[in-house]
Amino acid sequence: MLKKLFLTIATTIICIFLQLATHKNAEATFKLCIDLVEKCNSHSTYGLGLCFGYLEGIADKGIDGVCMPEDTISNQLKVHFLKWSAKNPKTTLLKAPFCVTEAMLESFPCK
Repeated sequence: MLKKLFLTIATTIICIFLQLATHKNAEATFKLCIDLVEKCNSHSTYGLGLCFGYLEGIADKGIDGVCMPEDTISNQLKVHFLKWSAKNPKTTLLKAPFCVTEAMLESFPCK
């Protein structure tokens, strides 16, 4: 009985620490455009996954003035974002959501 209680408490503590570590890293990952550019230029599956997930999350949320074709894929979002970032190098220290929004407004404007 005591062993079972100990295991339950230990497992709970480990889960809490893992959740806190994951949450902290998720927040810090894309505070700035440069952080997102780095992940989108990554050759690792993990980095690209973070890039695609972030871009898709903002796209799925919907942005006023953005009319993205329904068949747009993650790689297209990445390519448009990286092109926009290269054209706007002074934005690297701006907030990542702003940069993604601006890139999508430029790449997929409503007509």
